[in-house]
Amino acid sequence: MNNSLFIKIAVAAAAIFVALLVMMSPSDEKRIQKQFDRVAELFSKGEAEHMLTAASKAKSIGAMVMPKTSVEVRELGLRKTIDPDEASELAAVFRAHLRTISITFEQLTIDVKSEKKAEVIGNVTLSGSESEERSFEASLAKDPETDEWKFSSVKLHRVN
Repeated sequence: MNNSLFIKIAVAAAAIFVALLVMMSPSDEKRIQKQFDRVAELFSKGEAEHMLTAASKAKSIGAMVMPKTSVEVRELGLRKTIDPDEASELAAVFRAHLRTISITFEQLTIDVKSEKKAEVIGNVTLSGSESEERSFEASLAKDPETDEWKFSSVKLHRVN
């Protein structure tokens, strides 16, 4: 085999490999959807949850937010900018007041605005001793250090 044919075959193989990688890598929409699945998993709590598990989940929730994340829940009078440590604390306090909780996200509309920003709207159902549904708006930004989508703002609204 001559060098020219070998180079052509190597270039074609490399092009096919790159095309497969691009096709197989998850889209931003799928990566964002996985973040919401992860939030639901981390907020969920069973009756026999150990304290160390609760602490680990709260810390993981904090790791999912940008350094300056805006949180707004008007009915609670909550409107503040938090960092990952405060997000962990809020999550821990919220989960500590509930014996069991399950969270599901539904009707998500994911709009990737650019390679670094996305907007998501949808509904979230909190189930435990009672069940409540809220609508929400969330903004996500891609963390330049980890290349992960993280929350930069969250607004919860009461569903009438």
